[in-house]
Amino acid sequence: MTNLNNDSDSNLLVRRPLRRLVIALTALFLFGLFIFWRIDNDRMAAVRADLVDRLLPAFEIGMSPVNFATDAFKAIGDFSSVVDRVAELEEENRKLQEWRQRAIALEQQNAALREVANVQLSGELPTISAQVTADTSGAFRNSVLVNVGRRNGVSDGWAVLDGSGLLGRISGVGRTSSRVMLLTDSSSQVPVKIKPSGARGIVSGNDRSLPLIRLVSNLNQITPGDSLYTSGDGGVFPPDLLVGTVSIDQNGQVGVLPAANLGNLEFVIIIRSRPPEAVEASSDILVIPSHGNFDQATGR
Repeated sequence: MTNLNNDSDSNLLVRRPLRRLVIALTALFLFGLFIFWRIDNDRMAAVRADLVDRLLPAFEIGMSPVNFATDAFKAIGDFSSVVDRVAELEEENRKLQEWRQRAIALEQQNAALREVANVQLSGELPTISAQVTADTSGAFRNSVLVNVGRRNGVSDGWAVLDGSGLLGRISGVGRTSSRVMLLTDSSSQVPVKIKPSGARGIVSGNDRSLPLIRLVSNLNQITPGDSLYTSGDGGVFPPDLLVGTVSIDQNGQVGVLPAANLGNLEFVIIIRSRPPEAVEASSDILVIPSHGNFDQATGR
């Protein structure tokens, strides 16, 4: 133990003078360097320039890690800024897409309204405009709901059109909504006249996209592309409403290509064509009682 203490004291006594010597030499070197750098004459300036030229490459090599680290931190900062900017642009793009979709929807809605507004009806028949709120078509019926009912003066049996032609007729009226039975419904029967031949018949729904023409008075005079209009027979529909055009399939079956766009309905026109009248309907068609409210969700 005594020997260890003696060795420690000896080392301490050696290190202290050595440390002082190093500090003194360093201070002397720095002082000399300061004086050397402050001497102002051509020879010393040349020596300083030569010294700088010799030390500069080593200094640049020594600074390379520092420069690399600085550039790396700068790149990380730039990348972070780019990421933030990309996120901002994506959010702006999402909002622009939302506004674009809204603008397209409004434009389509306005186009549908303009199409309905441009309908010309003979005899200035009174009408009610309505919006389609739901498609209630199923396997055995083809119909839609509109947002007008008894409180708007709607009655069973009234004709319904879009901007192009006849859609069908009212078949079930609630207080604030009504059901429109489309031409393609199997219960739909529309008396028509065919131009230019003048033949008459019945457009009968078959739950398909092309209704059939039945009971034609002169089938030989019918050709594809002939126009069909309501005849007014039976007083169910006003006369001269465009229904569609004649279409004959490969089997020779005569059908109707409806003028109305049955697959994309938004707004319709209901014609106040006659006094209220009940419409006969099969058991699979919704029948609305004359009293009580009509619930669109349940159909009751």
